[in-house]
Amino acid sequence: MQDSVDLENNLPEAKELLTEENLKLELSHSGLREIAWIFNDKEIFTEENIQALQLHPKPMVLSETIILLHKIGILNQQNLKIVLSHSELEIVNLMLNTLQEVGIFNQESFEKALSHQKLKPLKLSLYYLQEAGMLTQENFEHVLSEQEITPIALSLRYFQEAGMLTQENFEHVLRHREPVCIVFSLRYFQETGILTQENFESIRLHKEPMYIKEVLSLLQKTGMLTQQNFESVLCQDATDIERFLSSLHKVEILTQKNFEHVRSHPDLKNISHILKFIQKAEILTQENFEHVLSEQEITPLKLSLYYLQEAGMLTQQNFESILCQDATDIERFLSSLHKVEILTQKNFEHVRSHPDLKNISHILKFIQKAEILTQENFEHVLSEQEITPLKLSLYYLQEAGMLTQENFEHVLRYREAVCIALSLSYLREMGILTQENFESIRLHEKPICIERTLSFLDKAGILTQENFEGVVSHTKLETVHRIQKLVQEAGLLTQQNFESIRLCPEPSHIELSLSSLYKAGILTQENFEQALLCQDKNICTILKFIQEGGMLTQENFEHVRQHHHPSYIVLALNSLKKAEILTQENFIGVFSHPEPKAVTVMLGLMQVVGILNQQNLEGVLAHPEPMYIGVSIIFIEGVRLLTQQNFEVILSPSKPNIVKFLMALAVLQTFVVEQNIDVGDIQMLTQEKFEVIWLHSEPNDVAFSLEDIQAAEIENQENFSLLVEHGHILMDEIVGMLFLHLSLESLTEVFQRFHQENQGAYVNNLSSINDKQSTHTTSVQQSVSESATQLWSHYGSQLQDSNLDHTIGRLNNFIQGLSENSEKNRAAKRCITRITAKDYTYTDKTSRVSLRQLLAASYLAVLDEDNRSGILQDAEKQLIEGLYEMQCGGNLSEKGEYLGGEDDPICASGTFNKLIEKLQGVHPYCEIRFMTNKTAALKLRIIVKEAALEYLSSLASPINTEEFIKFTHLIQQIKQQGVGVIWVKIKELVKTKLFNEFSDFYQNKENKDLKALVQAGQYTVLSDKVLSVFQEKIQNSKGYYRYCSYLLHQNRLFSIYKQNEVVNYNVPIQENISNVGFLTR
Repeated sequence: MQDSVDLENNLPEAKELLTEENLKLELSHSGLREIAWIFNDKEIFTEENIQALQLHPKPMVLSETIILLHKIGILNQQNLKIVLSHSELEIVNLMLNTLQEVGIFNQESFEKALSHQKLKPLKLSLYYLQEAGMLTQENFEHVLSEQEITPIALSLRYFQEAGMLTQENFEHVLRHREPVCIVFSLRYFQETGILTQENFESIRLHKEPMYIKEVLSLLQKTGMLTQQNFESVLCQDATDIERFLSSLHKVEILTQKNFEHVRSHPDLKNISHILKFIQKAEILTQENFEHVLSEQEITPLKLSLYYLQEAGMLTQQNFESILCQDATDIERFLSSLHKVEILTQKNFEHVRSHPDLKNISHILKFIQKAEILTQENFEHVLSEQEITPLKLSLYYLQEAGMLTQENFEHVLRYREAVCIALSLSYLREMGILTQENFESIRLHEKPICIERTLSFLDKAGILTQENFEGVVSHTKLETVHRIQKLVQEAGLLTQQNFESIRLCPEPSHIELSLSSLYKAGILTQENFEQALLCQDKNICTILKFIQEGGMLTQENFEHVRQHHHPSYIVLALNSLKKAEILTQENFIGVFSHPEPKAVTVMLGLMQVVGILNQQNLEGVLAHPEPMYIGVSIIFIEGVRLLTQQNFEVILSPSKPNIVKFLMALAVLQTFVVEQNIDVGDIQMLTQEKFEVIWLHSEPNDVAFSLEDIQAAEIENQENFSLLVEHGHILMDEIVGMLFLHLSLESLTEVFQRFHQENQGAYVNNLSSINDKQSTHTTSVQQSVSESATQLWSHYGSQLQDSNLDHTIGRLNNFIQGLSENSEKNRAAKRCITRITAKDYTYTDKTSRVSLRQLLAASYLAVLDEDNRSGILQDAEKQLIEGLYEMQCGGNLSEKGEYLGGEDDPICASGTFNKLIEKLQGVHPYCEIRFMTNKTAALKLRIIVKEAALEYLSSLASPINTEEFIKFTHLIQQIKQQGVGVIWVKIKELVKTKLFNEFSDFYQNKENKDLKALVQAGQYTVLSDKVLSVFQEKIQNSKGYYRYCSYLLHQNRLFSIYKQNEVVNYNVPIQENISNVGFLTR
C-alpha cells in the first residue's frame, strides 16, 4: 500500500499538459460560437445543461472536452452527463486529446478510459506512449488491462527520461510479476544516475525482485548506490544481502567499508542470519559485527545464536561465550539441549567453561538421538572425568542400535572407561557388537586384559565371534594376553597359534618360555611349536636363566628341551646364578653331567653356605664319585659343618667307612632335632669330632665318639632307645641308595628345612595374592578411596594453590635425579613425566581426590618423619617401585618378571590404586583390603582356629571330674584328628566370621565358593602350642581340683572320699592320665 502511495506522489500534475491560459486562448478564437453550434446541432442545449456549463468550475476544460466528443461524433446526452459530472475533467480532457491525436478515440475507448479507477497514471501512461510513438490500440488495451497502472506509468516515465522507452521494455514491464519492485528499482537507478538498459535487464531478470528493490533502497538511502555496489549485489543472494544491509542499517553501521567486508564473503547467507539475530537481540554493534566476520565456522555459529534466541538467552555475555568456543561443538551442545527443551541459562553456564566441550557435545548428541537426553543424564555426563572414552563408547553403542538408558548407565558406572571404549570399537569394526557381547565385556573382572587381547586379535585379523567367546571365558586371560603380545610382536599371531595358546592348560609356563625366546630373538614358528610341546615349568625357568645370562641360542634351546632331567638342571642353574658363575661353559658342564641330581643338591648347599665358586664347582664336576660327595655334603651341612675347609676335606680321596659313620652321627642329630627329643646339651657331631674322625684311617679307632651317646642313654633310656631305632632305619635308607630312593621334593626339603633363604628357585616362588586386576575389586576400591581421603585431609592444607604444582615439581626432580643404571629407575622417570603432564587427568569418584593431588600428598607422606614407618630410603624405594609397575604393568608376568617390549602402562584408576598400595606399611593412613578367594583361603585357618578356641574356651572351666575328663579327652581327639571332631559345633560360626569379613567379595552366605571353602575348614590341624593356651585355665578349674582329689583317693593317699563326687568310670584311668599329659609339659 505504501509503495502505491509513493508511486502516486511521483506522478506529474495535469497542469504540465493543459493550462487555463491555453484553454482561454483556444476558446477566444472559436469558443462559445462553436459550443453553441454543437449544442443546437445536437439538440442538447437545454436549460439544465447550460446551467451546468455555467456553474462548472472548469468551463474551458469542459468546452474543450465537448468539442472533442463532437469531433468524433459521440457527443450525446449520456456522454455529456458523464463529462459534466466527472471530477477529474482536466485529466479526461488531456487523455481524450491524446487518444484523438493517434486516431483511437471512439465511444469504446471513451467509456473504458473514463471508467478507469486511476485516471492520472492512465493519462500519463498514454502520454509517454504517445510521445514515444507507441500509443496504439493494442498498447492502449494493455494499459487499460493493468490492475496496477501506476507502476506502468512511472516505469514509462523513467524509461522516457533515460531514453529507454521502447516497445520491448514496455512489454517487459507489463509482463513482470512484480512491477512495483521494477518501478522502484528504476527510480533508485534514475536518482543515482545509473539507469541503463543493462541495469534494467539485471533487475528484470532477477529471481528476487522484491529483495533487490529493498537492497537498492537501503543503498540509495545511505548514499551507497553505485554501479560497482549494484554489481556486487547482483553476485549475491538478494534475500541474504537484504537481510545483511537491513540489520546494519537499523543500528546505523551500514557503511561502504562494512559493505565491502561482506559483499565478497563466501557465506553471506549465514552471516546475514547472524546479524539479524543479534540485531533483534539489540547487541549488534560495530565490534560484534567484526567478531562475526572473523569467525571461520559461520553455519554452526548461526545455529547456536538461533537456539539462544529461541530460548530467550541471546545476551552480550552469552554471545561472547559462544565466540570463545569451537563453533561446531557449541552448536552441537545447544542443539541437543534445545531439542529436548532443557536449554537453560544454568545448563549453558555448566558447559561453556567445560575443558572438553567437543566430546561433551558429541555425547549429548548421541543420547539426544537415542531419546534419553534428560536433565539427570545431562548432569551425569558433566560429572564424568573421562569424557573421551565415554563419547566413544556411546558412539559405538549408537551405531549398533544399542544406546539405551540401561546401557548408558552401565557405561557411566564402568571402572575402566578407556578399556570398554576400545573393546567396543574392535567388536564394532568386526561386526560383532551385540548386547550379549557388550554384557560379556562389562561384567568381566579383567577389562584391561579383555581390551588388549581383542586389540591383538584385531590387528591379526582374527577377531571373530568364536575367538571373542574364547577370550572372555578364559580363566587365565591375563597370561594369555601377555603371550599374545609376544607372539603378535614376533609376527606369529595366527588363528592356529591363537587356538594353541587358548587351549594351553598352563599358559604361565609357556609364557616364560616364549618371553625368553622372544628376548633372545629366536621366537620363530618352529620354536613356538616346540615350546608348546615342552611346557615343563623347569624348562621354562631354565630358558629364563640362560636368556638372562645371554646364553639362549638356538643350539642351547635344543639342548634344554631334549634334556631328561630339567627339574635338577633348573635348581643347579639357580645356584650358579646366585653365585654369579652362570656362564656358557658352566651351563654345559652341569647340563652334561651324568649325575644331575647329585650335582643339584651339592650346588644348592654350597651356594647357601657361601662356598660355591668357580674353583669348587670345577672340583665337584670333575670328582669321580659324585654320589659320595653329594651324600657327604648333605649330612655335613645338616649339622652346620659345611665350610670351605671341610668341603676340601670331603673332596679329598674317599674314606667310605668314615663317611658312613659321620653320616650316621649327622642323621641321628638331625632326627633328634626334628623329633624334639631331649638329650640335654649333647651334640652328636661337632667340628672337633669331624676332624678327629676324618683324620683316622678306620672308623673303629673313633669309637670314643660314642661316649656322648652312652651318656644320653643314661640320661634318658626310653627316648634314646627310640632315637636308636629310628636312626638305624634312616641310616639304612640313606647310605648307598640315597639318590635312588628319595624324590627331588624330599631332597629339596632337606636344605630348605635348614636354609629358608634358598627358596628363590621357581619351585618355591608363590604368586602374589594380589593379581593385577584385584586392585579393582569393590573392597580394594573402597579402601583406596578411604586412604586417599585421609591422606588429602592430612596433607591437603599444605598443597593449596601453587603449592600443589611446587610439590609435584619436587617429586619430579627427585625421580629425574635417579641414576640410569636400572630398568626400574628408567621406567619410573618415564612414568612421572607421563602422569604429571597437564593433559593426564583422573579423579577418584568416591574420594574426589585427583591423581595429581594424591601424587603430591603421597610424596609428603614419604617425607613425613613423624608419621612414616621405617627409614626414608625404604619409603622412596617403594615409591619408585610403584612408578615402575605403573609404567610397565602390561610388561610384567604373573610373577612380576619384566618381559620387555614397548611400555604398556596400567590404567589411570590402577595408577591411583598403586600409589596407595605402595604406601601400605609406609604410612598409617594407607591400607588396602584385598578380597579374593585366595585371601579368604589364607584367612580360613585363622578363623577356624578362633572359632575352635572360642568353643573350647566355653568348656575349659569344668566344675566336676566328669566335665574335666570329657574336656581333656576332647583335646586329645583334636590333637589326633583335627578340628573335624568339633566341626558340627563351630561350622556356622566359621561361616559367619568368614562371610562378615569377605561379604564384599561373596555377596551372600549361599555363595558356592564360600560354602566350599568353609567345608575345607574341617581339615584344619591345631598344634600343641595352640591348644596349650587352656593349660592355665583348666588347672585353675574346679573340675581339675576334683579330678586330682579323685586320683589321690584312688591311690589311697586319703582315707575319706567325697560322697557326691561323680566319676566317669567308662573312661580308663590310664587313658585319662595320658589325656592330661599336656598339662605337665
